[in-house]
Amino acid sequence: MTVGGDDLVVVVVQGTTVPTDAQQGVAALEIWLGGGDPGDTWATFTSDDPAADGWRWAAINQETGTVVYIR
Repeated sequence: MTVGGDDLVVVVVQGTTVPTDAQQGVAALEIWLGGGDPGDTWATFTSDDPAADGWRWAAINQETGTVVYIR
């Protein structure tokens, strides 16, 4: 995905399949990082320590529990 002109890598961990709503999580992060409101379905977070956590931003689906991280 591209945010603010930077190409970012979305990583899928733990499992052999990508959750069906993962693409919506990426879209929610794009909206949020662009200064918009992604809505109520996805909660968005910024890591306090990206080097230690291994991710910079995350979105969690409040209904399914799917988590999307951007490193």
